[in-house]
Amino acid sequence: MSFENRRCPAGWHSFQPTPLLGVLLRAPQGNPPVAGYSTAGRCRGQHLHPSVSCDALAHCVVTWADDTDGNGFYQVLAELFDETGKASRAEWTVNRVPSGQQTSPVAGLSGAGALMVVWEDDMDNNGYRQILARGY
Repeated sequence: MSFENRRCPAGWHSFQPTPLLGVLLRAPQGNPPVAGYSTAGRCRGQHLHPSVSCDALAHCVVTWADDTDGNGFYQVLAELFDETGKASRAEWTVNRVPSGQQTSPVAGLSGAGALMVVWEDDMDNNGYRQILARGY
């Protein structure tokens, strides 16, 4: 799959094929979802708040809040894709402190390859969220 005309794919939550939420992406021009772009079947638990960012060369980063172990606590995960839609870096955990809730990630990807991820974080689970960021 290629990202024709350098347009970014769209991301959304899905309740299919199971009642667990997943993150699905669709490339522009109505291309069908690509298996590598779906958390369904790769991960257990809930996957929320997808964010997609692409640079001018059609390299994309996808971030989402992930509760793979089903314990009700979310981590921020990300995965990088090249201009053909293939993963160029396997998914990884962005937040360094796993305790509490990490949700609502948003990523930005520059033309020089710099990546910044920002998210809401409640490390001590006291209900007070902070805005944290991590750059690559």
